[in-house]
Amino acid sequence: KSPSMQEEGSVNLLCQQEVQHAIAHRLYNALLKEQGYPVERDRRVLRRMLRFFDRWFSVKMRLSMVVFGEHLTHLLGQKALRETNGIPRPNALTRFWAWHAYEECEHSCAAFDLYQDVSGSYWRRMAGMLCYFVPFTITVFFAGAVFVKSEGPRRGWGAWLRVVLRELKPGGWLADVAYGSLLYLSPWFNPRRHADPVVLEDWRRQNPAVS
Repeated sequence: KSPSMQEEGSVNLLCQQEVQHAIAHRLYNALLKEQGYPVERDRRVLRRMLRFFDRWFSVKMRLSMVVFGEHLTHLLGQKALRETNGIPRPNALTRFWAWHAYEECEHSCAAFDLYQDVSGSYWRRMAGMLCYFVPFTITVFFAGAVFVKSEGPRRGWGAWLRVVLRELKPGGWLADVAYGSLLYLSPWFNPRRHADPVVLEDWRRQNPAVS
């Protein structure tokens, strides 16, 4: 347990937001399924991976994996907000992902603070990074290719490879993942050092009813 975080309400806020995310993702996945995307197959693979981690990894190791995952979603969330803030009339999907990105940024320090309270080990954090990064990379590349192929007969590995190469260039999404991974290697890593309060304030100003 982490008394300091309980007093701040960080853990409760994180749990509440994750419940909201789960509900929103179920609705989003149902929409993708209606359009012919192989959502159920990907969910089965994900459930198998989670069962494996639950069985073989300690709670502290699983928490260290969450810390790295939250760091990546924090950086990618800020990037998403920079690209969507200021769009005059965003559609429903753009608003959904912008909301999701904002909430990922909002609780970006909760898992890290909890980890520092219960463990704080640098080497366990590095091991958690590796254990997260490998299945994350495999899942993104293969699931992405399957989704691209689902868009039509002329789509497939070639189209997906072009997307990957484009996003590996400076400023691309995959390039940001690589950069974020390098930041995480520092023994003095703290997600607060990589936060951009301006982009969050811009989103709150544009969405006062939601924030």
